[in-house]
Amino acid sequence: MHLEFFKYLRMSPKQDIGWEHANPVGGDKKTVQCRYCRKVIHGGITRLKLHIAHIPGQVEACPRAPPDVALMLKKHLNDSKSERATEKKRKAALIDASHNKSLCDYMHFIQDVDDEYDIGEDELSYLERMQLELAMQESRHMALIEEKDYKNHLSRARPVPIGCNRSLYNELNVIDCDDDGNDVDEKALSDLEEKQFKQALQESRYVAFLQEEQHRSSVFKACPAAAASCSGNCCPSSGYSGKDGTEKPAASSSKSCVLPSEEKSIKKMRKIQHIRLQIKLLRLKLDHQTRKMHIAEQGNARLKEDLVHIQKELKHQTEKDREEIQAELERKFFLVEKEQLKAQIDGLKKKLAERDDELQDMEALNQTLILKEHSSNLELQDARKELTNVLPNLLDSHRIKIGVKRMGEIQQKPFQDACSKKLSCSDWEVRSVELISLWQEKVNNPNWQPFKKTLIDGKWKEIIDEDDGELKELRHQWGDAAYSAVVNALLELNEYNPSGRYVVKELWNFKEGRKASLQEAIQCVSQELTTLKSHKRRR
Repeated sequence: MHLEFFKYLRMSPKQDIGWEHANPVGGDKKTVQCRYCRKVIHGGITRLKLHIAHIPGQVEACPRAPPDVALMLKKHLNDSKSERATEKKRKAALIDASHNKSLCDYMHFIQDVDDEYDIGEDELSYLERMQLELAMQESRHMALIEEKDYKNHLSRARPVPIGCNRSLYNELNVIDCDDDGNDVDEKALSDLEEKQFKQALQESRYVAFLQEEQHRSSVFKACPAAAASCSGNCCPSSGYSGKDGTEKPAASSSKSCVLPSEEKSIKKMRKIQHIRLQIKLLRLKLDHQTRKMHIAEQGNARLKEDLVHIQKELKHQTEKDREEIQAELERKFFLVEKEQLKAQIDGLKKKLAERDDELQDMEALNQTLILKEHSSNLELQDARKELTNVLPNLLDSHRIKIGVKRMGEIQQKPFQDACSKKLSCSDWEVRSVELISLWQEKVNNPNWQPFKKTLIDGKWKEIIDEDDGELKELRHQWGDAAYSAVVNALLELNEYNPSGRYVVKELWNFKEGRKASLQEAIQCVSQELTTLKSHKRRR
């Protein structure tokens, strides 16, 4: 069983598949670099495989790892985990079998020793049992140290130092790890441990025998009579010849040589040693409990750190997932909104195309109407001009309300009235004609601009400048009537012919004092013709 266990420990490790995707940094296999993203990872090849396989928890996922490589390493890690669990169970079975075998060998050895020396349960004191227990623990401890050194030599790892002041019980419960990180329980008893236990048991009994012989010799020196009486009854072969244990003491003879006073001393000495051993064991237990509590505190601290790290990673992952979900929702919202806007734009484009067609039709119709209107206006203007030319010859302006008025021509009556009042009877007619001619020339002169612009109802309009010098002189000399006649002529020219400033003919409604329409003039001519026809018939 032991050979099988050590054969298992001597198995050479295989080349890890993770080295096909990583390079060691500085020759240290605990620091590796990913071949895909060039990230340096501390902690060994296992953390790199977790990095490439996209397994969350310890390291960040590789963003450039091929999907097939990540899937292959993930499957490899799962298979390795299953194999480690199987090997752990196998190791535990081997260790339990080794421990059971060693324990059975130890029980048989104790039985053989008891049978060989004929030691009864009543003859073994509590001190001897404590010494046996301590010797067994020390033997187990030494066997564990040697076996652990042998394992560290095989794995080329640094051996774990064990201090003198460390608890023996704590050293018996040392948990070691193999190359893959699996825990190995080293409580099994080996062949070397059995030999050391037998040797420690013999040494313990030899020391107890020497102490008893020294005490007995001191008693015999103090009481020669007791020594003489005891020498005949004692077995001559009693005693040890050395530490090898070749000669064994006889328990019955040693018991018969002990005096009552000596027996009390021995009991007292055993009691003191028992108390010392109890104190030592209590100290060992206290040290063990202290170290156990310290280890538990360290474990709790590591668990807290791991918990904080996991919480941070979970928080980071949650925030990352929330951001991704928010981005996805926004993207979907934008896509829906984009589709809606696209549909609206298409509808508007369709309506715009229809409106463009309608607008083109309306523009064509409008252009046609404009041409017709222009043609009609030309015809109306020609008809108006012709009517303006022939109307004075057809109608009597004194009897009808529609006639032809010369726009921009000064009325003669205001000047005639003013001259008749100021001049003599023979000269006023000539003077009035001269004044009318003079002011008519001034009115027709484009360089004379007795106007000013003013804002009326929000629009700029030209009105007569009353501060003009010539108009002031006209009003002062010939009165307001003559002034009004000149002003009216100026306003008519400024309205009907501002650029030419010459008199133009216009159809005029004398009854209402406004420009007459072509329809009114035609109706008036029609009425006049009807009247003339009726007069001719009467004649």
